[in-house]
Amino acid sequence: MNLIKFLSIYAMLLLVNPLHANAQSIFKPDNCEFNISFPGEPKVSELEFANGLTANKAEYFGKESYYRAECASINNTELLNLKAMMMKQAELDGLEGVGIESGEDTVGSYYKLRGYKTIDGRVVTFKIKSYSGVNSFVVLYAAEPSSVFPTDNINLFLSKGITLRK
Repeated sequence: MNLIKFLSIYAMLLLVNPLHANAQSIFKPDNCEFNISFPGEPKVSELEFANGLTANKAEYFGKESYYRAECASINNTELLNLKAMMMKQAELDGLEGVGIESGEDTVGSYYKLRGYKTIDGRVVTFKIKSYSGVNSFVVLYAAEPSSVFPTDNINLFLSKGITLRK
C-alpha cells in the first residue's frame, strides 16, 4: 500500500513539475538547432558579443533560481572553442572554485562548468553547460543558493531541458 501511495504522489509531482508539464515554455530561436525547455515563460532578447557575434538569449527567474540559455549561429569558417569561452566567462563573472568537465549525452558532446560566487552575502552555485551543433552553439546557465544546490529543477533543466531539433 505504501508503494502505491508513493507512486501516486510521485506521479502528481511530475505533473506539476514545470519541466515535465505540458505548460512548459520552449525557447527555440530561428538560428538555433536546439530547443530549450524553461520552467516558465522566459524573457527573450538579443545579445551581442565583443567580436560582433549575436545570440538569442532567454532568461527565467524562479523564486530562488536563475535559468538562462544563449544560442548563436556559427558557420564552418568560425573556430569555436567552447571550453576556453566558458572558462573566460567564468573569470569575467567572478566565479570561484571553477571546475570543468566534458562528456556526451543524447544531445551530443558538451562541456559542463561549475563554480560559485557570493551575491548579496549569499553563496550562489552556478552550473553552465554548452553544446556545439553543426550550425549553432548553445550555452545553458543555472544558478541557485549553494545551501539548496542542486535542486531537481536545476538538474532537469541542464539534463532534460535541451533537445536537438528534428
